[in-house]
Amino acid sequence: MFWVICMKRLFEFDAVHTVAEVVLAFSYTPRVMQNQILHRPHTGLLYVVRGSYVYTWDGGSFCAPAGSVIYLPPGSAPYGYSIEESTETVQVEFDLCCAETKMPLAYGAQPGLLGAMPQVKGAFEAVVQCFQKKDTASRLELQSALYALLAACVRHTDTAQPQDGRIMPALLYLQENYTKAVSVEKLATLCHLSSSQLRRLFRATFGKSPIAYKNALLLADAKKLLENAELSVGEIADMLGFYDIYAFSHFFSAAEGIPPRAYRKERLDKGNRV
Repeated sequence: MFWVICMKRLFEFDAVHTVAEVVLAFSYTPRVMQNQILHRPHTGLLYVVRGSYVYTWDGGSFCAPAGSVIYLPPGSAPYGYSIEESTETVQVEFDLCCAETKMPLAYGAQPGLLGAMPQVKGAFEAVVQCFQKKDTASRLELQSALYALLAACVRHTDTAQPQDGRIMPALLYLQENYTKAVSVEKLATLCHLSSSQLRRLFRATFGKSPIAYKNALLLADAKKLLENAELSVGEIADMLGFYDIYAFSHFFSAAEGIPPRAYRKERLDKGNRV
């Protein structure tokens, strides 16, 4: 299932009865290219400055290219992510709780792709700048910057949603069928668009073509499966819908620069050293 969260609905809470407080805000270049998260203590908003993320969990996944905003719910079910090299990120961690019960407010059980929002980068950076200051006035500014960030996301989503919604049938289909052969023409038919319209809208929203998006999901799943030493490379190729192991090896090598067996050995050796 493809998770797209409507920001307007997501943050329609009563500010009088809700407490929002920034816990952490920072800009960084991730060093860990793959990770598994078992539990999140805080709500997170992540802006992809450069590169891309692929999030996966039991039953779903999505790819977030540069310019995307990602919602990370507190107390989420386990999920994993992989990162393209040279990715840059701005991340804001905060607690959003009911003032009376102190219980955290969560919208969804898994990470959600909020969409391409390049205009909100400045709002993310403002939160980071305020967080780095420690005086009382800056703490008040930090609270204001957090709400300004949420408002900026809502405002942008209100204008972007109609365009995003037109390609939703294609997105849903790719999320559920990325291990199968698919054509842009079929995806365009599902959306009642021409192939050229679909390609244009897809690239405007995600920064890549529909087939490149599908391949990113396929590659992320391949990496995850290769870390399971009990599965042979041939079995993985079959699970991912490849005609034979050679086709899978060609696909993986073209994307990663090394064959799947070499990638597996590298990951398993690294795991044994940790």
